[in-house]
Formats: sequence, C-alpha cells, structure tokens
Amino acid sequence: DVPYVVEISYIPLALIPNLKIDILRHSLYEYVVSALKLKVQSTSGVITGDVSGDNEPQFLGLKAVEPYIQEACISYLSDGSVLEYTMDRFHYKSYEFKTNIISQ
Repeated sequence: DVPYVVEISYIPLALIPNLKIDILRHSLYEYVVSALKLKVQSTSGVITGDVSGDNEPQFLGLKAVEPYIQEACISYLSDGSVLEYTMDRFHYKSYEFKTNIISQ
C-alpha cells in the first residue's frame, strides 16, 4: 500500500499501430516481438538522483524536498529506431541497486 515507483514512458505510436492499454498492462515487449515481428536490439540507461518537484510528493509519498532515484532508459529496435524512453522514479527508501560482476 506504500507507493515506491512511478513510471513515465514515451512510446512512438507510429512504430506500434493500434497500441491499447491492455497491451501495456501485459507486456509491450512481447507485443512488439510476437505480434509486430520487430527485434529489440538494446537498451541503455542511467541512474540518477534528484530532489522532489511538484509531482513526486503526490505519486511517491515524498515530502517537498526529499530525494528520489531515477532510472532513465532508452530501448532501440534493430533498425536503430527508438522503441521507448522511460523514466522510473523510485522512493529513495525502497530503491536498491544490485550488481554481479564476474571476471573472465
């Protein structure tokens, strides 16, 4: 019952005809790969922190000057087209970043 993330997505509708909310509730990527037969090539992203503005307190339950963590990602199709730009904003108390680096 405690909000911990809000996702803001920009999707070029010209690439994904007939996009419906049901597709987004299930899986955009499954629809793109299975129904549209497009190939997702890569995703690049960056993790940053910022201080709450006008929207974050409302959506994340933060105070006006509390920080949030943002993961911003751009996903590309195999032809170089941008499939999606997303910004996931996390409540700072619930964000955890884990990594596993294996030497070869």
